[in-house]
Amino acid sequence: MILAAGLGTRLRPFTDTRPKALLEVRGKTLLEHAIERAREAGATRIIVNVHHHADQVERFLRQRDFGVDTCVSDERDALRDTGGAIRHARHLFVPALPVLVHNVDVISNVDLVALRRVHEDRHDRATLVVQPPASPRVLRFDDEGRLTGWENRDTGEQKIVNSSFHSSFPFSFCGIQLLSPLFIHSISLQGSFSIIDELLAQALLPTPPRAFLHHGSCTDHGLFIPSTPTV
Repeated sequence: MILAAGLGTRLRPFTDTRPKALLEVRGKTLLEHAIERAREAGATRIIVNVHHHADQVERFLRQRDFGVDTCVSDERDALRDTGGAIRHARHLFVPALPVLVHNVDVISNVDLVALRRVHEDRHDRATLVVQPPASPRVLRFDDEGRLTGWENRDTGEQKIVNSSFHSSFPFSFCGIQLLSPLFIHSISLQGSFSIIDELLAQALLPTPPRAFLHHGSCTDHGLFIPSTPTV
């Protein structure tokens, strides 16, 4: 699932008339980069959620053959944030298969095949691609890679899952994750909510979400002005 419904407010004025997903980086739209990565990882179906300039995204998908089943999760009625978007699209997922969730504005060299192998070998509920801290807002994991909480190190705000939080290690989330069918069907939050809040909620359950440490590149292209857009 490619999360592509956001308003792209950090990229205004470019996104006043077009969706962030169709902005170009290195000669391809952000959406194309994400779809190609998902295909390389072995995705059998690609779901793209839409809201901001949804018609442009749908037209773009119709006009191209990506060689894989592609469908849209329609959020024209209301943005649901990252967690709500996943819950809203549950009926589109392939039963019994894990779901790769990829932010559309992230371009990386993460080994997605290795990510799936680790996820399956550990029988993880959810596996999050993380890097050494790159911003004040971090997720914390214990020495077994299990999620212990969230922290904003600038403001001191903390969301603590268990007592090992204070001896755990901070990492930045890369916007790429692999979710098991168990995680997806256990989503308890409703409406519009961040997937981080649901990950923290499920960290209290057996087999909590775990980290997949990535030392390569993982760039959020929603933070700067890209090149010429494609509409």
